[in-house]
Amino acid sequence: MLSKIGGWVLKRFSLRTRVFLVGSLLVVFFAAWGFHWLAQIREDMVSHASKYLARQQPLIKELLEARKAQWDSPKSMDPLADWLGSGLQLRLTLILPDGRVVGDSQVELGQVDLLDNHGDRAEVRDALRFGSGSSVRYSKTLGVDLLYVAALVGSPENPGMVVRLAVPLEEETAAAREGYKRILAGLILGLVLSGAAAHLVARVTGKELGDLARKARQMAQEGTQEGEFPVELCEVGNVDRAITSLGYHMESKIRELQDARDSMETLIEGMVEGVLLTDKEGRILLVNKALKKLMEPRVDPMGRTAAEAFRQADLQEALEKCISQAEIISLEIRTSGASAKALEVHVAPVGGTGAVAVFHDVTERKRMEEMRRDLVASVSHELRTPVAAVRASVETLLEGALEEPAQARRFFEIIHRHVLRLQKILEDLLDLSRLESGALGPRREPVRLGDIAEAALGAVAELAQAKGLELSKELPQGQVMVKGDPRQLEQALVNLLENAVNYTEPGGRVSLRVSLEGAEAHIAVQDTGVGIPSEHLPRIFERFYRVDKNRSRAMGGTGLGLSIVKHVVQSHSGRVDVESSPGKGSIFRIILPALGPSGVGQPSSTG
Repeated sequence: MLSKIGGWVLKRFSLRTRVFLVGSLLVVFFAAWGFHWLAQIREDMVSHASKYLARQQPLIKELLEARKAQWDSPKSMDPLADWLGSGLQLRLTLILPDGRVVGDSQVELGQVDLLDNHGDRAEVRDALRFGSGSSVRYSKTLGVDLLYVAALVGSPENPGMVVRLAVPLEEETAAAREGYKRILAGLILGLVLSGAAAHLVARVTGKELGDLARKARQMAQEGTQEGEFPVELCEVGNVDRAITSLGYHMESKIRELQDARDSMETLIEGMVEGVLLTDKEGRILLVNKALKKLMEPRVDPMGRTAAEAFRQADLQEALEKCISQAEIISLEIRTSGASAKALEVHVAPVGGTGAVAVFHDVTERKRMEEMRRDLVASVSHELRTPVAAVRASVETLLEGALEEPAQARRFFEIIHRHVLRLQKILEDLLDLSRLESGALGPRREPVRLGDIAEAALGAVAELAQAKGLELSKELPQGQVMVKGDPRQLEQALVNLLENAVNYTEPGGRVSLRVSLEGAEAHIAVQDTGVGIPSEHLPRIFERFYRVDKNRSRAMGGTGLGLSIVKHVVQSHSGRVDVESSPGKGSIFRIILPALGPSGVGQPSSTG
């Protein structure tokens, strides 16, 4: 404990002060030892005097016993006290048990009765209680310390008289005072010498230590320099060499740490996964570019909590639990904003100093899982209606409708119609599956879009005529060429035309336009049909998605036509978009990379 306190004190003073303090403490220690030695000598002298006086007590007691009848008379006892005192060359006092003095060798007979009651004196009290007592007191009469030794004549149960002897301690007191003076003089001299030594040591050592400190600061700012500065003290030279060696070692370690940090930063910044590091208080220390792209924070995340930076209470709770309980936690969160994402997060403790979280973007996986569930549900729903119709028709035939030709024919027509619908659904599903998997990749050959347009119009001409629709086209005089699969392109265009015809009321119009705009070939299918509400436009290219489900099934639609169109166009490195307003019709555009026109002139219109 003392060493800790001493170290704490020394660290807060200069070298000169520390040397002076150490020297002063040594001087004070030896002075204290000298005072203790003097006190011990005095105690030994007092003990010796007490023993001498105690040896004289038996003789005095014997003389007093012989005059026991005269104890109460000072006239008889005071002369005896004078005679005994002169013989012993000591002051002798005779005191009754009640404290009255009846004789004193250094007090005149007439003054004995005037002396104070001595019953409260320490040595007298001890003698009455224990048979003997002693004390040292300063005598105002003599002006010196006196040693008092008292003995009881009789016993504590039956006290007779207390005999007290006193001896002055002049020589002992003078010797002690002289010793004190010499010790104080030595103390002052030691302090002066300590100060001089401290100044000398600080002057010699302090200069070199100051130079050494300047060199250390220069090393911290500019790096380790070659060579050593001249020193007079070998200890300082050893420190200089040690600091230089430490400087080289630290520079090497710092370079290693910098290289490791740079490598780690490059690795973290290059990760596709988002990475977040926090301290033990949950404050963010590091985020990589991937996490910023995933989370899109509105403020700088550094130094903030996850709740403050990303508005994610679940993530904040997981980080706090991971830090407090030192366990790995996994959770899923969803980001907000226009590009909402689903993120899978794994949080792990970092050695009691914080936590690290790794973020995986599972948006596409979640979307595919949802699409898979929707597909199963949609296929089941789409197949349920025709299968139920076929089953009902067959059961009706088996129950007796076969015996009635007219009824039997009607049920066979229902079966035939729904079988064709099942076949269409299965064919579209197979085509869509092949397109998505790439198994039905397009054949890459030059294709004339004018020919494709004519073939597609021919395929829907009968259906349009049956509904009383006007079917028109607008084709360029020259050919617009693309590279692709003619069968797939025709199928996509037929799907768009069939949709236009199906959703246009009788007397309406469906038009097809092919054009070349820059390096792109455009195919537009426009109708005057019922149109599509804006909230449905983002989803109309999804499988089995219908704006009007009842009308679509009534017209024999599978809900896969537009999805097939999207995949065909994307497989040809193109895109498809739509414009529509309820009650005003729709425009679907297929945009493909063009090979280049061949004698393109002004478009001609036909009806």
